[in-house]
Amino acid sequence: MEEMLNRGDIGAVAQVFPDSGYVLNGQLMRPTDVQMMRAQLLERFPDFRLVIEEQIAEGDQVVTRVTFHGTHRGEYRGIPATGRSVSYGGVAIDRIQGGKVIEGWHQADDWALLRQLGAKIAR
Repeated sequence: MEEMLNRGDIGAVAQVFPDSGYVLNGQLMRPTDVQMMRAQLLERFPDFRLVIEEQIAEGDQVVTRVTFHGTHRGEYRGIPATGRSVSYGGVAIDRIQGGKVIEGWHQADDWALLRQLGAKIAR
């Protein structure tokens, strides 16, 4: 996963996820969806980099704590490119079967990202 995101190794999608897709946050994602999401991410943050901070595996589940880094170069959630460098955290809980991710629950600290982009957030 880290190689796929950081090095742009789209071929790794087939190694990480089954051809039939996987369930991400309750929604079926096919390999083409994953490729499209990555392409959209790189349009907004071309130097996007994911760092695995901690990983714990037990049974068929893997919990990963990550930090995302990048420079905002394209519109994101209605916020025009700012050129700002951002860094924010996230956690993924993935279920593995046959060496592939078949289900995942991922949460990123969107609040921290939006604050760094200068978003005006109503309280």
